[in-house]
Order: sequence, then C-alpha cells, then structure tokens
Amino acid sequence: MKAINFIIDTLYDIFEYILMLLIVGIAVLVILWRLEVLFNEQLPIVSKTSSAIETTLGIEKSATLNSSLIGEKIKVNISEGTSLEGITKILFDYELISDKFVFLKLLNENFTDENKPSGEFQFTYGQSNEDIINILKK
Repeated sequence: MKAINFIIDTLYDIFEYILMLLIVGIAVLVILWRLEVLFNEQLPIVSKTSSAIETTLGIEKSATLNSSLIGEKIKVNISEGTSLEGITKILFDYELISDKFVFLKLLNENFTDENKPSGEFQFTYGQSNEDIINILKK
C-alpha cells in the first residue's frame, strides 16, 4: 500500500511541476511577444505636401478628422519592418483612419508579416479604409 501511495504522490508532484513550467513558459512568451510589438516600431517621417512641413510621429493628434483637412494630400513614409499595429497607429495619429480596430482587422485580412507594406505612400484626407488599403497594396 505504501508503494502505491508513493507512486501516486510522485505522479502528482510531476504533474504539478509540469503545470508550473507550462504556466511560466506561457507568461514568458506573452511578455516577449508584447515587447517585440513595443520595440519593433520605428518612427516614420511624415510630410504634408501642401505645406511642406516635415514632422515626426510624436505630435499629439485628435481621433476625429478635422473637416478642413478633407481633400488635402499627405505623404507617409512607413519604415520597413513596421508591424501592422504600428502602421495602424501611424495612420490613426495622422487622422487618416478613425477606428484603429476596424482598420487593423482590414490590414490583417490583406497583409501578413511577410508582406507588410513599407515605403512612401501618398494619401488624401477623407479616403475610405478600402482606398487606403489599396494604396498600401501598390
């Protein structure tokens, strides 16, 4: 009877150690995944063609499109290696899109990590999400 109890206790201990290692491993993977997203983004240079003002991503912008901007053109340089989340943030910060989550879903449907858009793109304020996706595909 003692031998059976010893085997059962040993199996329970092994199971607990495996479970602990699994939980720690998942936590480490989640942390590494989120750190990669945070540190993978590069700050792009954006220039408005109408005013020829070059600015960087650090400028605070509102989430709503200013109606005086509709029809104005803007050039956006997306650095190679910028994540899809980073591209969404760039376009949101420059008021080209109004809903990050909807646009990110569209990006994920049209692009993968292997074929992410990069380079200089020219957009017009007021374009639809589909128009912006089509420009990014070129």
